[in-house]
Amino acid sequence: MYVKDGIEGEGHHPPLVPPFCPHGQLYTVVAGDTLFFIAQRFGVTLEALLAANPQITNPDVIFPGQVICLPPVPPPSPACPTGLTYLVTLGDTLFSIAQRLGVTVEALLALNPQISDPNRLQAGEMLCVPLPMVQPCPPPPPAPCPPREEERFHPAPEKPVDPIPCPPRVQERYPSVAGVPMPEPYYLGSFVYASPQVPWAECPYRTRRTRRRRRLCRGRRLF
Repeated sequence: MYVKDGIEGEGHHPPLVPPFCPHGQLYTVVAGDTLFFIAQRFGVTLEALLAANPQITNPDVIFPGQVICLPPVPPPSPACPTGLTYLVTLGDTLFSIAQRLGVTVEALLALNPQISDPNRLQAGEMLCVPLPMVQPCPPPPPAPCPPREEERFHPAPEKPVDPIPCPPRVQERYPSVAGVPMPEPYYLGSFVYASPQVPWAECPYRTRRTRRRRRLCRGRRLF
């Protein structure tokens, strides 16, 4: 006879051999028992009950008279200061939990003083998990130095200077003579201006009385 989900039936059942149970206590299945009800009655989780009884291949099939191991009830977890908890499952270790959550084993042990043996965790046990380690942000690059005062000065573009106009022509200071070409115009700024050379034969002042008139005709007078 066997019990499947609380229903009795006829059939083959495993031998009544007590399982190895070093840390818990033995329990004999009675009619109407299921693993789920047994776990609830003794304050353990279904995962912890299955982990303590590896001989049970089908969790839905147990029979009266079968002896199973009841794992020890885990002590109540202390108040977790971080507010983060983790439920231990079958096959978990502190190292795998620490790697999965991004924390260290030392941090897990510091927040869980109820763990007597770090190498042995019970399925269904509740662990307090520290906050994940946050990598510090790299310092920002230093700001560039402000430009110096002389670098900030930008001279204004020079305004183009208008070219100096040519000086006005100056009228000649001597009287014009009919038939005699006028000299080329001259400009202010010169030092000496000579009168045009007038041929002696055409000079209206041709006389030998005074040297002054001769100089006028020869164009040697200076202004």
